[in-house]
Amino acid sequence: MPRAWVGKAAGSFPMAVGAIVAVALAGLALPTLAQDEPKPERPLYFVRDVAPIFAQKGCSAAPCHGKISGQGQLKLSLMTLSPLMDHAPLEPLVSLQNPEESLLLKKPTESVTHGGGKRFRVGSKEYKTLVRWIQEGCRNPSREPLPERISVKPERVTFGPGKTTAKITVTCEFADGTAEDVTDRSVFMSKDDALVTVSPKGYLEAQKWGATAIICRYVGLTKPVFTVMPRAAEPADGPDPKLAPGNLIDSLVFANLKALGVHPSPVCDDYTFVRRVYLDLVGALPTPTEIRAFVAQTDSDKRGKLIDRLLADPRFVALRTLRLGDMLRINPRKIANGPLQQRAAMVFDTWIRDAVERNEPYNDLVHDLLTSTGSAMLSGPVNYWKVEDAPEDRAETYAQEFLGVRLACARCHNHPFDRWTTDDYWHLAAIMVKVRQRPGELFGEAILNHDNQATLVNRSVVSANKGQVAPPALLGEPPVDKDFQGDFITNLADWTVDKQNPFFARAAVNRVWSHLLGRGIVDPVDDIRETSVATVPALLEVLAGEFIKSGYDTKALVRLICNSKTYQLAADTNPTNLYDHAFFSHYEPKQMLAQVLLDALNSACGTFDRYATFPAGTTAVGLPLPVPNDFLTRFGRSDREFLATLDPHVEPTLPQTLHMINSGYINGKVAAGGGTVAKLLGGAPDDVGAVNELYLRTFCRPATPAEREKVFAYLQSAGNRKEALEDLLWSLITSREFLFIS
Repeated sequence: MPRAWVGKAAGSFPMAVGAIVAVALAGLALPTLAQDEPKPERPLYFVRDVAPIFAQKGCSAAPCHGKISGQGQLKLSLMTLSPLMDHAPLEPLVSLQNPEESLLLKKPTESVTHGGGKRFRVGSKEYKTLVRWIQEGCRNPSREPLPERISVKPERVTFGPGKTTAKITVTCEFADGTAEDVTDRSVFMSKDDALVTVSPKGYLEAQKWGATAIICRYVGLTKPVFTVMPRAAEPADGPDPKLAPGNLIDSLVFANLKALGVHPSPVCDDYTFVRRVYLDLVGALPTPTEIRAFVAQTDSDKRGKLIDRLLADPRFVALRTLRLGDMLRINPRKIANGPLQQRAAMVFDTWIRDAVERNEPYNDLVHDLLTSTGSAMLSGPVNYWKVEDAPEDRAETYAQEFLGVRLACARCHNHPFDRWTTDDYWHLAAIMVKVRQRPGELFGEAILNHDNQATLVNRSVVSANKGQVAPPALLGEPPVDKDFQGDFITNLADWTVDKQNPFFARAAVNRVWSHLLGRGIVDPVDDIRETSVATVPALLEVLAGEFIKSGYDTKALVRLICNSKTYQLAADTNPTNLYDHAFFSHYEPKQMLAQVLLDALNSACGTFDRYATFPAGTTAVGLPLPVPNDFLTRFGRSDREFLATLDPHVEPTLPQTLHMINSGYINGKVAAGGGTVAKLLGGAPDDVGAVNELYLRTFCRPATPAEREKVFAYLQSAGNRKEALEDLLWSLITSREFLFIS
């Protein structure tokens, strides 16, 4: 007769058996099993329980055992991002016969000399976990139910008056369907400790107002917790201006500012706007005549009409082509070797310029770029594939340019701050290897075509698949079916520009926004991670949706942004937004692109530069290719060489300041014989006319009464009027107000 389990719920036995048991036990005082008695302890698993210790205690950090060569007798995966690979290296460090004599315990407790110092004490939770795991035989992770995903609670924390602390809980779901609280085994990191700090146990403490993210990591799985701390109101703040939204951008930006307790600045005046929009859309200063005409208009929609007029200006095509050329790194040295390299680069630039001029939808431009084949000397877009030859470099370039994703970390190891694994990296690179090159009939000619049989070996540093042929896969997607009969590159292009692609439209919108507002909604613009902080919630997604609805019309996107009050806010701050450099509560002054600045200098001084063999009258913005020019190099133009320096460097430096103040190059422009000052003297205007002209040519506004008083006093006291006007022009073009777009 089968033995029944004592304590089973009443009524679950057959009636006969229940009666027998009742009679047999009648009158006996037996202990009962409590319903809430703890379940027997589960076995300890390596990935679930042991590996997290190495991440928490810094053992797998880059300066220690996580570096590429390891440290001492032990090499671990960086930051425990690949825990399955960390089991075998521990074998020499454990003693199954006497667990507490294992070097795996004696080193981190500093019972013996340890270069990394004491990581935990004897008898600590970590110590007991390792002892028990060794006692249980160092269970191999090959049969362990592995972690599949983690979730965090709360996903978003909003602090406020009386609430400056919070607690994060991390739960992991495993392959066997179980879930477990792993908060005590997770690693936490604040993206900005000045805003919010986080303890090793997941306790948050707000430090000051702003928004940031807490990165939560458990054995290679990462999730963010976004935090917001509103600004506390102060008596000096003044009333909320209640600026009415001009379009959907403003609705989101202003709502976010209100939640943060920040007041937006007022809309800028006409003089500021006309200078800003000219420099941003056509890369040139407006002339004094254009400024006066715009300011004199009384049309309530004059700003919108000016934006439309500038979008139709050929100079918009030149500036947009410059921006795309920087992003795509159109550089003769990158594209070809030998005497025909400049022709290939010129063909590429011309193709881009023509596409911008006809306002080709951005998705079509990128699709044509990716699927192009043929001669690099005859087909412009083919040269996209010539910028990088190695498939892994192509994968990184493609992801950063078109998806806003930086994959470089995943070349060697799983990305520590994003979802990307080494397999994701090499699977994408396995598509890039399908573009092959062969010599053409012309000298130095390259013909590019698709070879769907080409393969690539996974050359990661730490991966279970290292040394194996990598199956091709789209980023973050499963490998393409082995029976796939289509063209891999065409499939890549189709997926890239698909409306459902979560990366493409967002990356394009974020980059254009940064060109106009000085920083991305997510910044850096080409590093949009799962853990990235979007400074205005939902704005990037809403703009991406509008971009898609417009048919990927770049001009429509620019028009939408420039017509917003957010773009048109003044740079002047108020007590609430004085320290805001992220939430777009005021316009953030930005330095001009090197090419725009040089053209602006020539416009202000009435001079010009000659660039190599390009025709006279070619502007720096209109140059199709990089040319040797000390000024452009000094002021941070993109060298179009390396992916890491893809964007121009537009932050002021000491050499730039010294160049503006002391160089003969700048002084020569100021004192040029046919320049602005010479023409003013030849036209014999009085001091009032001369001063107004110089201010309009540089600052695009009249001098203020205080400025006029100082300038007129200087001009009247000067012995040489020509030199005095040159001094005034020099002081204007070397000022911050000239060098920056405000």
